[in-house]
Amino acid sequence: MTYDKFSPKHRAFLTVVTSYVEPGHFSHAVNNRNWRDAMAKEIRSLEENNTWEYAVLLSGKTALGSKWV
Repeated sequence: MTYDKFSPKHRAFLTVVTSYVEPGHFSHAVNNRNWRDAMAKEIRSLEENNTWEYAVLLSGKTALGSKWV
């Protein structure tokens, strides 16, 4: 693939967009301050909107999973 036919401005944009790799696992995201801040903001929002609360899981029960998109 070549960027030769794109303007210099568009090439710069494409370089930034295509060079960023989003973390695929929590263990990778937690090492980045921006991701930690974003996760904290998301949890604050869930708590403020009363859509989430921390609870102790009863013995023998399995927690439902969730995924941030």
